[in-house]
Amino acid sequence: MVLTAEQIKSNYDVLLNGIEKYVEGERKQQFLDFYNKLDERIALLPASHKKAYHNCFPGGYVDHVIRVITAAFKVHKVWQEMGTKDTYTEEELFVSALNHDLGKIGSDNDNLMNLVKNL
Repeated sequence: MVLTAEQIKSNYDVLLNGIEKYVEGERKQQFLDFYNKLDERIALLPASHKKAYHNCFPGGYVDHVIRVITAAFKVHKVWQEMGTKDTYTEEELFVSALNHDLGKIGSDNDNLMNLVKNL
């Protein structure tokens, strides 16, 4: 899959809008500061660096995270429809889905452009 620059930007905006919607208080600002500081890195990052794996293309990380968030909320809805009692908040659900692969963004020593150009 190849995402256009517009799709990459739109996906990144979806992520930021999710933080605005589901996260509260000081935690919200910390997430926004973090994601805004690393916006280009996160927006362009592939979900995998191996072509045979999922979302190995520029923008693949955010695309993948959005699908995980969407799936988490769909499962949550089914869980509620089955009459189960929530043991977590929607904020906790969102944050766990948002950050489930956060380690893939690497450290400040990693050169994102080297990772992306090798795709």
